[in-house]
Amino acid sequence: MTDMDKTTDRRRLLRRAGTVAAGVAGAGVAGAVAATPAQAADGDPVIQGEANQAQSSTGLTTNSSTAPTLELANTFEEPGGGGGGPSLRLVPRGNFLYDDAPAGSLGADQAGVPWVSVQYPGFTFSHRVLTDYNSNTTVPILPTRVCDTRNAAGRARILNPAALDSAFRLRANQAMHIDLSDIAFFPDAVLLNATVVGQVGPGYLTVYGYGSARPVASTLNFPGTGVLSNFAFTAAGYDEGALVDAAFTVHTIIATHVVLDVVGFVISTGGVNPDVLPSALSTAAGFAATDSAKRREQAIRKRKPSWK
Repeated sequence: MTDMDKTTDRRRLLRRAGTVAAGVAGAGVAGAVAATPAQAADGDPVIQGEANQAQSSTGLTTNSSTAPTLELANTFEEPGGGGGGPSLRLVPRGNFLYDDAPAGSLGADQAGVPWVSVQYPGFTFSHRVLTDYNSNTTVPILPTRVCDTRNAAGRARILNPAALDSAFRLRANQAMHIDLSDIAFFPDAVLLNATVVGQVGPGYLTVYGYGSARPVASTLNFPGTGVLSNFAFTAAGYDEGALVDAAFTVHTIIATHVVLDVVGFVISTGGVNPDVLPSALSTAAGFAATDSAKRREQAIRKRKPSWK
């Protein structure tokens, strides 16, 4: 979701609350909406294989803790575990779900993004349903050292080792690119700790997205001697031609050794290697991890935050 989208939603919400408070519009009323002429009168059966237009809404009611009120199934599935056929379609309409829709209503905007109507005190208001199309999430990982220019193993992920000098320090006014493809798949951003050691003088380094122009900003300013670290939150990049699924860049103005420890990713449509996830988030550890995650979810349902 863009900043413009967020601003538009906030303005809509404020206008909505103000309008209801002023008594201009009814609050939370589920009014009937006029539809196109019906093909059949109320009470007639639905005709399968045809577009059925109804004048009135249809309600289904059941009373069960486990049985769904309505079940839709599309049995199509691509061979080899591919995509499945859609079981339900919300026809795209408008820029957002109408704000007078009853709480719990669902709709889809012109792009097909789902919206849901939420009950506020005195009025309803619609919100986007967040998916990996229009939102992302922060995924913590086990702290993973992805670069240490002081040893050969620590230099394995450097895509351009020519950026290092004969002592394997990152050369002055040079940038090195760190490949994270073995632990992340097309992340939006990387959370890491950057450390300088063995620098030849005072200076600064900049951490930024792979494939992006170097910004005129510093991530870590360091003195001429000593070890200094700083946290960095940077965009990630990729190179489809080189089969690099995730990478970021580090630039320094003074030759120095660099140590980089990744602690998390921001993910939308990408993913993270389960081997670097904490056990509660990973299935790599088998049933133990699954049981731990289940117990955590059950505890969340049973308990409340300390401030409630």
